[in-house]
Amino acid sequence: MERLNVCVIGYGTVGKSVVEILEGFNDIDVKYIVIKDQKNKCKKNMTIDYEKVINDESVKVVLEMINGDAYDYIVKALKAKKSVISSNKLTICKHLKEYTFLAKKNKVSLLFDASVCGGIPIISNIYKYKRIDPINSLYGIMNGTCNFILDLMNNFDFDFEKALEKAKLLGYAEKDPSSDIMGLDVLRKIIIASEVAYDVSIKSNEVFFYGINNIKKAYLDFLKEHGYTLKLLGYSSYKKASLTIHVMPTALKNSNVMSHVNSNLNMISLNTNSIGDLSMIGQGAGGLATANQMINDLLDFKENKVFEIPDFQEVKLDNLEVATYYIFNNLELFENVKFKVENNVLQTKKITIKQLEEYAKKAKNLFFARIEE
Repeated sequence: MERLNVCVIGYGTVGKSVVEILEGFNDIDVKYIVIKDQKNKCKKNMTIDYEKVINDESVKVVLEMINGDAYDYIVKALKAKKSVISSNKLTICKHLKEYTFLAKKNKVSLLFDASVCGGIPIISNIYKYKRIDPINSLYGIMNGTCNFILDLMNNFDFDFEKALEKAKLLGYAEKDPSSDIMGLDVLRKIIIASEVAYDVSIKSNEVFFYGINNIKKAYLDFLKEHGYTLKLLGYSSYKKASLTIHVMPTALKNSNVMSHVNSNLNMISLNTNSIGDLSMIGQGAGGLATANQMINDLLDFKENKVFEIPDFQEVKLDNLEVATYYIFNNLELFENVKFKVENNVLQTKKITIKQLEEYAKKAKNLFFARIEE
């Protein structure tokens, strides 16, 4: 049985879980674990010398799981004709088009299913279903930290600060949770998934995103009284070469299955003409869930089940999609688009994303909820 030599970059929560799982495989050998500081060396195969890995022709795959932009690691690996598997949404979101070009040029594979919602195989399923039918839209709960916080506030009478502290205590939120609660984490995930779904290249600075950092429990109570549950959703749709994409707090009707996805779970739905809506639910983060998806990508590579990477085309973003919103503060700012006001909550007329973005730039501590049609 031919053994597959791999290198692991990053020995944090996910990296440790990957190494532990691979120890149970007789035909896969973790030849190197790349770390930043020699003082942290606790295994014989650990090294700070990445060039040694790059020059070792026996290493066929690099599994990258660091915090931060792994650009140099990934580019060097691809140029050295080593396949790359990554869970790093920051670097994949930022450089996917370049990584794709290098992978094709050097006839190696690039796999990154674990970069979007951890253990949920959304990327591989996008590849599968778009073979038959174009994907029309993607949307879902893509951040377990925010979903956990909203669950505590909706169902267990927590305020935002108390819910955030609980999330930190259980390891669902980082010490600095800003990328989660401000929507940046979801932005990166919906961009990656959308690029694969529609074969397009998306500039993150052109996408409107908004988080839950200005939320109050009274806002959720108002929505509950009106038959809605708040979720932070990433959304994209692609029609006639025009892309709509955004991240927003969204008031879902309680009849929507997604409104009942609680705790730190994620749920993603994709839509095609043939199957309608297909939904996947599961752990969107955490060491074991993300590590399992990394290993699944590795096994797909080993078994030659890798999907062909698409060519990403430039795309026009359409921010003229219209919707109705609940505005919970800064009501005076939205006077021109007011439909009605109830209990100090303003419901807008249908306005475009572009209009909403312009208002959001002017407002301080604004909180709104897009109303599900």
